[in-house]
Amino acid sequence: MKKNLFFVMALLSLSIASAQDFVSNNIAYHVIPGTTNVEVVKKADCYTGAVTIPETVTYNTENYDVTTIGIGAFRSCTGLTSIAIPDSVVSIGKLAFVGCAGLTSVAIPNGVTSIEQATFASCVNLETVDLPDSLTFIGVAAFGECENLTTINIPDSVVAIERQAFYYCESLSEVNLGSSLTSIGEIAFKGCKSLSTIDIPDSVITLGEQAFMNCKGAKTIRIGSSVTSIGQGAFRKCKDLTAVTVKHATPVRITESVFFNLDLSSITLYVPRGSEVAYRAARFWKNFNPITSREISDLESSLTKEDVKLYPIPANNVLHIEQKKSVILEEATLLNLNGDIVKTTTGNTIDISNLAGGIYTLKLNTDRGVVTKKVVIK
Repeated sequence: MKKNLFFVMALLSLSIASAQDFVSNNIAYHVIPGTTNVEVVKKADCYTGAVTIPETVTYNTENYDVTTIGIGAFRSCTGLTSIAIPDSVVSIGKLAFVGCAGLTSVAIPNGVTSIEQATFASCVNLETVDLPDSLTFIGVAAFGECENLTTINIPDSVVAIERQAFYYCESLSEVNLGSSLTSIGEIAFKGCKSLSTIDIPDSVITLGEQAFMNCKGAKTIRIGSSVTSIGQGAFRKCKDLTAVTVKHATPVRITESVFFNLDLSSITLYVPRGSEVAYRAARFWKNFNPITSREISDLESSLTKEDVKLYPIPANNVLHIEQKKSVILEEATLLNLNGDIVKTTTGNTIDISNLAGGIYTLKLNTDRGVVTKKVVIK
């Protein structure tokens, strides 16, 4: 089994020093000094089964708001099967759920702005994650080695993904990066061998070393127009690669290691119209064959989240889909947090009257590509 020295060291260095002030309904709490707020903390015996954290808790006649999940609170609780986090929680500490092998899905409430260091690392059976629109930062190894995670939608609010964030998420087949993202850290998606497409949005400026190394299944890569730095080995060992599209008019300076171990002479490079000569003369870029601008217009008109809208939000009884006239909707699929398909339609309305309230994902297949959106049902 693959071992990650970072995770081992993180666990060894973790000091569970949070005071346990009281226990209520089998959940341990610590009162945050100077406030009437509490954080959930680790208790002597591990949390097991389905755990529902309340928004408020009463102790000795005093009412407290539950606002925080503390550092390492559920660390290595392999018997934890589900966690319901209330909207009152605005902070989740580092290593909070590291090693929770029984956890299969999680929804982060709106109000949480960052996923900290190794928060969900090595949750090997975690399949679905719902990230809130309040999120701005995904920390070091936040979801590293979540081997069964299949899809991740990064909200448009996120500006940075740190190193190892999705390291060796081997089942990850779909990544939708938000429109405000500016940096992708070192080895952030290394070893995500199920990815078939790597699409880096125009907002990204910096791509760290080995960011997508060993993504063996990636066939196409699209690099946005703002990228000015591509780290060494960023796409090394992406052995199934057949095409790279670069939207930057001026060739970005790269080293040989960026596409190391790849036969670039059999990989097509698409560049902006008028930039063909520059790329044919640029070091390492010139090794691609052919180099053409034939499909760059297709990229410029690719589907964005703004091209399709949903209403009402939150939804009740009927969900309506509205797309721009230039977009043809082929199929809409509604999935629950477990990734199960609950509704499918080829029309512009979905009857949701028989569905339980909660958070769902709507996958929209159109003639211009696929876009996914979060749906809240009352």
